Amino acid sequence: YTKAYSSLFTSIKNLATDPSSDDAKIALRSQIINFTNYYNGISESLKKYRNDVNTEIKASVDEINNLTQQIQSLNEQIFQAELHGDEASTFRDDRDLCIDRLSQLINVSVEEKEVAVKGAVYTKYVVKADGHTLVDHLDADQLTLKADDDGFFQIGWASGFTFNKS
Repeated sequence: YTKAYSSLFTSIKNLATDPSSDDAKIALRSQIINFTNYYNGISESLKKYRNDVNTEIKASVDEINNLTQQIQSLNEQIFQAELHGDEASTFRDDRDLCIDRLSQLINVSVEEKEVAVKGAVYTKYVVKADGHTLVDHLDADQLTLKADDDGFFQIGWASGFTFNKS
């Protein structure tokens, strides 16, 4: 930056000292082109950085949404198995693996609540992220992406709630 900036202003100073010099005019033109190319290069690097960041964010959001759907689906399979008196330990193990992976991506909390439905007691499985219910037993919310004015992805909830960035 310093070299491009200094060279440009040296050329401006030389032309100001001798405004009729063709060499000074040519040198200034060359330095303006170099200065412009330098900043265009920085701009392209920043755009590439933004695109790389957006790609990583999208991949993470897609994985979180996929895990959320898997957990919701496994909850349904567990519920149906237990409703019919069948073994559900394999589904529970799979759900635990999904929770483990999800917790590597975002901070989650899990809560199991006993709920009475028509005289029978069932376990309701709730997963929260960002203080927001991500999975409520048989229902699941999803993360969404929206580009801001600078083109960076912002994360939100499909249900419309705001995602807490802290």
